[in-house]
Amino acid sequence: MEKHWFLLCNEKISGPHSAEEIEEQAKRTEGNLQIWGRGANEWYSLTAWRTNLAKFHEVQKKSESDHPTWRLRIEGRESTPMTYSEMLKKLRTMTDFSAVDVLMEGFSTWRELYAIQKLADDLGITRRSHPRVPIMGTFQGEFGTRTLHARIISISEGGLGITEAPGVQIGDQIRGSITSPNLFMAINCTCEVTFVGQDGYAGLKFTTIPMDAKSSIIAYVNKFVAAS
Repeated sequence: MEKHWFLLCNEKISGPHSAEEIEEQAKRTEGNLQIWGRGANEWYSLTAWRTNLAKFHEVQKKSESDHPTWRLRIEGRESTPMTYSEMLKKLRTMTDFSAVDVLMEGFSTWRELYAIQKLADDLGITRRSHPRVPIMGTFQGEFGTRTLHARIISISEGGLGITEAPGVQIGDQIRGSITSPNLFMAINCTCEVTFVGQDGYAGLKFTTIPMDAKSSIIAYVNKFVAAS
């Protein structure tokens, strides 16, 4: 049983769990459960997670097909259809995936590479030097004359994944503050937007952050790395 999933229950995060373990936990738990998988752009309710689990199995099936059912969009330029193995070969020549979107036959919208769990795993992204892990919190910031009040769903030593972030664009410089019950301190930092999705998701990298704050994030991230 492969363990891909993290569970949020009563403000406590556990995992990684297999799909079977999530279902068993759901039977034993009253109240609201939230589930996150590596690369996901959102914490899912149990119902939404089951739907996305079916999509994950569809990705698995199409990755084993020899038909050209995948397309890449790199910095806005779209590729012709290719097989999964051809796509992997292309992506393995790259080191920066922040401007890469992926479209699979049967999906209606482009998705960032990190949101396709199998692809991220096959590229070894989950084992990179700055692994992303789930977190609950808020990010409030200013960029230009605008303000941002976003929800944090993932964090790494190098940056944040946020949602409910309308109006941000790649390259925006944001001065803001991170607040999370999972960290022992509020963190003031500056960030650069490196990815913007169509669903309100944005990826940010830290440009300045205090060393004690960075140590707090590393300690939190290491709990998940050790569990994985």
